[in-house]
Amino acid sequence: DGCWLGYFTFHKMVMFGDLMGHATKAAASSLLRELAGQVERLGDGPPAVCPEDVDTLFKPSESFQVRDADSSQQACIEMAKRGDNMVIIGPPGTGKSQTIANMIAELVGQGRSVLFVAEKMAALEVVQRRLAEDGLADFCLELHSHKAHKRTVIDELARTLASEADPEVTAPP
Repeated sequence: DGCWLGYFTFHKMVMFGDLMGHATKAAASSLLRELAGQVERLGDGPPAVCPEDVDTLFKPSESFQVRDADSSQQACIEMAKRGDNMVIIGPPGTGKSQTIANMIAELVGQGRSVLFVAEKMAALEVVQRRLAEDGLADFCLELHSHKAHKRTVIDELARTLASEADPEVTAPP
């Protein structure tokens, strides 16, 4: 019924095989269909947070954010706190990494786990550097691409687990 032709490196072939094993589940995901360019929109769930609503939703006294955020960034952070799916798109310098760093800080501050995945290594490095600058390096477990060796992963796990950092901290003043 279909044909796929492409040049795949070994790592991408493994990913392709993994996706094919979950094709039915992937096809049922409205987020994946949206990312693939299908016409349906992600409007099935609760409405997105509008920047105009941020003042009524955001309580600075309960925030764990580490960087400044404008109302459009704050709306994305509020959506992440609600568990909404989203895709953040914008040209360089528009605050995507800053927003992601704030999302991660906010969710970790609430005791939640976060998996941040990016296509480009530069994006991972920028967000990790910002989190480290803000004192959150102990909450980061760096795992990426073919460069991650078993020993490095084990050392990172040991460092992270041995950390005395506590995500159950009170919100900053």
